[in-house]
Amino acid sequence: MRQSRPVFIKIGDVLVTQGNLSAALAGFRAAHVTFDRLAKADPNHAGWQRDLSGSHNKIGDVLVAQGNLPAALDSYRAAHTIFDRLATAYAGHAGWQRDLSESHIKIGGVLVAQGHLQAALASFRAALAIVDRLAQADPTNAEWQHDVALSLQRIGLVAVQQSQRNDALVAYRHGLEIMHRLVRLAPDRAAFRRDLAWFELRVKELSKAPGLN
Repeated sequence: MRQSRPVFIKIGDVLVTQGNLSAALAGFRAAHVTFDRLAKADPNHAGWQRDLSGSHNKIGDVLVAQGNLPAALDSYRAAHTIFDRLATAYAGHAGWQRDLSESHIKIGGVLVAQGHLQAALASFRAALAIVDRLAQADPTNAEWQHDVALSLQRIGLVAVQQSQRNDALVAYRHGLEIMHRLVRLAPDRAAFRRDLAWFELRVKELSKAPGLN
């Protein structure tokens, strides 16, 4: 059973890329039934729990693509409950912590789409707190640093929507500082150069606005 588990998800992923969302959703839900049974049979098995939470996220992703935001949020929150439990039980496991951070981000994304900006901002700040802690624990890990910058990007975007442009500028300047550092360390990373350019443009735009520092 362990070796066959990824097949469920891989088939669903292919169907998503083909645009067959209904079939993909059916596949992810079938996978979810299997993962739920395994997780219930062995509640202490972290791998089963992670697979179960992952199936919640896959279902949520398809529901977002279908425009069913309330159902997607329910799926993401179900995944979040599991990730939170794993992150608490395995506080020293960076992978569980990052999963929890990404769970906050998924929830925040739906909340933004629903217009619940304050709640979305709280989710993005929770994600930032986690990745910032990981980055401080391992300053040489470029991926953690990049995660911090991306969290600041999301926070800044919400702040702009809330007309809190000073707050957005603070977030963008912090993100810009991180991206400058990452590009110096890895100048060939296209994603780093792209994000550096994004932060430079946002800082330039906001810095020109009247009344901003």
